[in-house]
Amino acid sequence: MRSLATLMLFIATIGSTYAQPPEAENSEAENASSPLAKVRNTDIKLRIFDVDGFDRDEYKLEGALMLTPELKFRYEARYWQTDITGRDTSGMESVRAKAIFFPGEGIWRETPYRLAAGVEVKVQFDNQDKGIGQDSDTILPFVGIALVPRPGTTIIPLLQHEIEFSGEDVNVTSFRLLALQTLPRNTWLKLDAIVAVNWENDRQTPSFAELQYGHQFTPAFGVYAEAMVGIGDDKPYEWGFGLGFRFLY
Repeated sequence: MRSLATLMLFIATIGSTYAQPPEAENSEAENASSPLAKVRNTDIKLRIFDVDGFDRDEYKLEGALMLTPELKFRYEARYWQTDITGRDTSGMESVRAKAIFFPGEGIWRETPYRLAAGVEVKVQFDNQDKGIGQDSDTILPFVGIALVPRPGTTIIPLLQHEIEFSGEDVNVTSFRLLALQTLPRNTWLKLDAIVAVNWENDRQTPSFAELQYGHQFTPAFGVYAEAMVGIGDDKPYEWGFGLGFRFLY
């Protein structure tokens, strides 16, 4: 399974060079920071977290390509460095592959919308002894909708459930809300908030919010900064910040 996931990631990276972008009816939803945008891109990220006083540095490659006008493929790989075990360790955390199907889009009461449903597969690298990742490979079906209540503003509610197909039990339902705002001079602002209910851990709610500010220097290249904060008693981290580089094809 791990070899297959790594191969899928490689194919996706190569395939993004050749896939042709489709025409999209709703251009306001086409910022690549939206998981429901019909775009193809590759992002390279560095993120730094404080986890109960310990450091966690995350190096992430993520991107997407359109296989058809109605089917999007997203891929992601994460590498961590951390001292959460009391010593400095590093290793691969996970690779992820996500298929997103767009069953329809249009206008409802003067509000453009795009429907989405899909499934994500997350494969871990058995680095739990280093304080990296979890001891489970999981599958995550989800549904969502992108709404454009006014030009330049996109609101995206998503519902996702995570359950293991190997390893320790995982049973988590996540409620996610994204808001993207186009700003002058090729800039944008995104808020991404997630509240998760962990049914295997006394219904604890590990929650967090992320704020992203980005600038598109050219149609093919952009840069963004991120600030993250954990919320509640079971938060996954205290705070974090990051820097991302985006390449559009």
